Amino acid sequence: MSSEWKPTNNPKDALGTAKAPLHLIPAPALAAMSMAFLEGREKYGQYNWRVTGVRASIYHAALLRHMLAWFDGEYVDPDSGLPHLWKAIACLAILIDADALGALEDDRPPQAPTAELMQRTKELGESIRKRLQCYDPYQYTEKNRHDGPQEDTGPKFRDQAEVGEVESVGPSTPAGDTVLCPHCFRTSSYVHSFSRITSGGTESVREFRCPEHGIWEVSVTD
Repeated sequence: MSSEWKPTNNPKDALGTAKAPLHLIPAPALAAMSMAFLEGREKYGQYNWRVTGVRASIYHAALLRHMLAWFDGEYVDPDSGLPHLWKAIACLAILIDADALGALEDDRPPQAPTAELMQRTKELGESIRKRLQCYDPYQYTEKNRHDGPQEDTGPKFRDQAEVGEVESVGPSTPAGDTVLCPHCFRTSSYVHSFSRITSGGTESVREFRCPEHGIWEVSVTD
């Protein structure tokens, strides 16, 4: 078979491309799902959920348990002997199928403003990253856990040139000024300022670096 692709005039091509592109589903995912459904078939009976119905909360909780266990380093589910990811994809498939057939009992909690909250966490995350940009901690993963520090060596800071110029904090504490650390009363140098979104509004925050306690801050609600 030639690997060179050439366009055809087959009228079925136009019809086929307008339908669900099932060929895009990875074969390993289908094989994994089939093993999870085989276990369910032998234990509960095939397609039982289409007749008995399922509760959304039950499969949502099961999905979270499998994903949390997998993400925390456990590959195989000890109850079934199957990988957690295989069980997780089966949970999603049952939810989708039951929902399509009207067999899904919707016992989800009352709707919350999650989208709005996610937007706020995005803004808060940007604020956190900006506030802590002078820190340079080691980021541990399972792969590199033995390469980093194995004991607490205190905070590590980036070079000022890497962090960039700090912002001015106004006439009361201009950049370069020093104040006393409230913990040990040692001289602390100004780092930068930023705004933080809280439940009560917006805070103006100034950060200082103490040689003993590292970064500490002073915040004022606007």
